[in-house]
Amino acid sequence: MEPTKKRIFIVDDVAFIQAEHGMQIAEGIARRGIRKRYYLETRGDVLLRNKEVFKLWKRLGLNTMFLGLEAIDEEGLTQYRKRVTLSKNFEALEFARSLDITVAVNIIADPRIFYIEGTKEITEYLCSFILFF
Repeated sequence: MEPTKKRIFIVDDVAFIQAEHGMQIAEGIARRGIRKRYYLETRGDVLLRNKEVFKLWKRLGLNTMFLGLEAIDEEGLTQYRKRVTLSKNFEALEFARSLDITVAVNIIADPRIFYIEGTKEITEYLCSFILFF
């Protein structure tokens, strides 16, 4: 089978922000016996808030996730008006890892990255399990 027939990209900037919608769609897919691999985008706080939804999607074939981290320090998250802490972002990464989901992340380009204390350690941590293109 061609890859396009096996993979589905769920086009939503924040997949499953409404847990009940994610569950209903997943249950419909399961009832119909649809077997695909899924890729989606979401936020760390949504992933942590709706763990059961993502666990179900993993069982259905979710194998890749794009996670918007935006920054590698609290100052950057505040600057970009993100309502999540760095520790919550890392917790979300660890949860995705626990589900054996490949993670791609985005970090907003910021020249401060060269001056943030611990940048090397943070980068090494992120590189330990993040998908690179």
